[in-house]
Amino acid sequence: MRNVFFTNLGYLVDKQPAFFWQEALPFLILFVLMLLTAIIVPLILRRRFKGVVPYQRLSSRLSSPLFLFGWIGLGLLFFRWQSLPYLSARILLVILICAFLTWLINFFIYLMKSFPQEVSAWQETLRRQRYLKRVRK
Repeated sequence: MRNVFFTNLGYLVDKQPAFFWQEALPFLILFVLMLLTAIIVPLILRRRFKGVVPYQRLSSRLSSPLFLFGWIGLGLLFFRWQSLPYLSARILLVILICAFLTWLINFFIYLMKSFPQEVSAWQETLRRQRYLKRVRK
C-alpha cells in the first residue's frame, strides 16, 4: 500500500486522482454500512417500540442523516471511479467524513442528554392521561 499522508494538501486537492481499490474499499464498506444501518435500525425501533413517540423521533433522527451520508459517499466514490474532475477530489471525502463525525458526536450528545428527558416526559404524559376523562361517543 502506498505511504501517502492525508495532511499533504496537494494530495487532498488533486482534481482528478487515480482510483485504487485499496483506498476505496474501506470507504465503500463504511458507506454501505451507513445505508444498511439507516434502513434496518429504524425498522427494528419502530417494530419494538410501536407507538412510543420518543423512539419514533430517534428513528427519524438516526435514519435520515445516515441515509444522506451513505448516498453522498457512494456518489463520491462513483465520481472517483469515473475520474470526474473536481468531483473526484479526495478533499470531498475528507469533508464528508468530518461532517459525519460531527453529526455522530451531536447524535451521541442528544442520546445521552436530551433523549432520556424526552422519554421521561412522554412517560409522565402517559401517566397523566390515564386519569383524564375519556370522551365517549
